[in-house]
Amino acid sequence: MKKIICILMLIIGSLTYSFGKEEGNRSIKVIGESILNVAPDTLEIKISFSEIKPTYEEAVKSSEKTLNFIQNKLKDKGIKKDQIKTTYFNIDSYYENVKNENGNYENKFLGYRYTHKIYVDLDIKDKKAGEVLKVFNNLKIENVDVALVYKLKNDKDIKNKLMVGAFENAQEKAKILAKAGNFDIAEIQEIEYISKGDGKEVEPLGRGVKLYQINGNMNIQPDDLQMKDKVMVIWRIK
Repeated sequence: MKKIICILMLIIGSLTYSFGKEEGNRSIKVIGESILNVAPDTLEIKISFSEIKPTYEEAVKSSEKTLNFIQNKLKDKGIKKDQIKTTYFNIDSYYENVKNENGNYENKFLGYRYTHKIYVDLDIKDKKAGEVLKVFNNLKIENVDVALVYKLKNDKDIKNKLMVGAFENAQEKAKILAKAGNFDIAEIQEIEYISKGDGKEVEPLGRGVKLYQINGNMNIQPDDLQMKDKVMVIWRIK
């Protein structure tokens, strides 16, 4: 069962208390915040690989060959083809600045570079992560980068709890201020939802880590995801 810790923050600096010129226009604006610490349930392995080939056709064939190799090897590890998702694919002309015989730099065409970015999602309890990384270690390509990302597969319920918590926090602050200022609050005049989007994922390794730096038997304990939301509420003052 997921461990959820709710922390309601009282941030006095986020409060504004303003009055209109007319009695009926007096209002109080309060910003409420809610924070949830949630254990991740999914490991996302992100892989980026690229090669430069003399012709466009060779770049296309090489990318297809590499992807087929990955799919077949991962299939042997129990990873289905539909679990391997592509997030980016591109082939473009590749140039580098080189010094000519006159000592001046000029753009030299070196070929066509394809870039392919894919990811594989695994249940956090799945022990296949090390085996999956070994597959990419066997790629005979120099430009291969990896990133491990821990995240929530479905955060809808968490988002709903965050919104409710943020509103309740704003309401609590408004009541404290009303009591301290000796006034009563009336109906709500305006609500503005301020989505933070923090903490949806955490990367235990920096982006661009080379595969040879990762042990296939790695034992990484991910930190909890800290997710935040804010809501701004304006109440009329009686």
